[in-house]
Amino acid sequence: MMMKTYARIWGSAGTALLTATFSISCGQSEATPNTSVSVEDRAQKLYEPLLPGQLQKEEQCKVTRLFYQVTDHKGEFFWSADCQSGKSVMVSVNGNTGQTRFLDCSVAAAAKVKCFEKFR
Repeated sequence: MMMKTYARIWGSAGTALLTATFSISCGQSEATPNTSVSVEDRAQKLYEPLLPGQLQKEEQCKVTRLFYQVTDHKGEFFWSADCQSGKSVMVSVNGNTGQTRFLDCSVAAAAKVKCFEKFR
C-alpha cells in the first residue's frame, strides 16, 4: 500500500486560523498570561471544525468519527478519522503553518503507531 501524504496550506482558512491562534495567544497582557485555554482546546476549537471538509476534499473521506490524539512539543496536532467508506486516516496539522498531512491508519499500524488512541 502506498503512503499518501499531502502538504497543503489551507489558504485563507489557514491564515484566518493562524491569526485567531495568534490573537488568542497574545490577546492578554504579559502580566496575566492566558492559562484558561490550553493548546489542546485551541486545536480542537480552531482546526477540528475544518477537518471533515478537508478530509472530504483531499481523501474523499466522509468523516463518521473524529478522535483528537495529541499536540506534540513542536506544535503539531494529531487526529484519527473514520470514513464512511470504512477507511481510517491519521491527520496531522502543523500549528504554525496550517499544513496538513494524511496517513492511512493501516500504514501507521505497520509502523506500530495506533490510530484512535491518545499518544503518550
